[in-house]
This record gives sequence, structure tokens and C-alpha cells, in this order.
Amino acid sequence: MFVFDSVQWTDPAVQAALIQALGAVIATSIAAVSAAILGRQIGLRRRLEEKLQMAQADICFLLEVEKTHCRLHQEKGKESNKLRVRREVQERGYIWSGRFTPSRIRAKNPSILNGTSPFEGAASRIGATVQPPQPLL
Repeated sequence: MFVFDSVQWTDPAVQAALIQALGAVIATSIAAVSAAILGRQIGLRRRLEEKLQMAQADICFLLEVEKTHCRLHQEKGKESNKLRVRREVQERGYIWSGRFTPSRIRAKNPSILNGTSPFEGAASRIGATVQPPQPLL
């Protein structure tokens, strides 16, 4: 009844063709699975690199906020208290490694801090516009 009933499975030519066909299917499957795994790994790495760049830009932004706050505080005739505040924060259990200062970030990845704004790349990814910083008086 079936077409397979008339095939002579003991014939060496039929066995060779069957082995060759199965080999092609297995090879194609292995290649497809490998490509999918590698593609996923590359995509995950790219997303992690984007998150790292955004985190570094955020750090630069927050350091600039601290700098501006200290400058404004000093203009009012008071101390900046920058070191005192950092010491108090450390006493609460937070640790500043100092590894992600703007100069170190710029040395490793100049595209993050391109001279106009440290978070310009991050802002463009979310569709925001960034104004260039105003010079300090």
C-alpha cells in the first residue's frame, strides 16, 4: 500500500542515499541552532554595552550635578562640603570606586563624552533632545 513497501532497504545504494539525506538534515539543523545561539549572544552583549554606556553617561551627569551644586553653594559664601557629604554617604555603606570618573570614561570610550553632553547618545535613543551645556560664569 505504502510507497515505502516497494523500497528495498537492504540495497546499499538506498542505504547510502538515506544516510546522506539524514546527514544533510542534521548538518542544517546544527547550523541553524548554532546561528540562533550566536545571534542571541551577540544581541545580549550589544544590549549590555548600551546599558553600560548609558550608566556611564548617568554617572557623568550626576557628577556634573554635584559639581554645579558645590559651585552654587560656594557662591553663597559657604563651603562646598563635597568631601564631607561623600564621607557621610560612605559611612552609610555606599562605596565610591572612582573607576568611572568622566576622564576615565572619556579615555576608554570617547563617544560617550563627545564634548557637548555626556548623555547625548542616551537621550537620542529615547527620542529626547539635548541642549549643549551653558558655560559656567
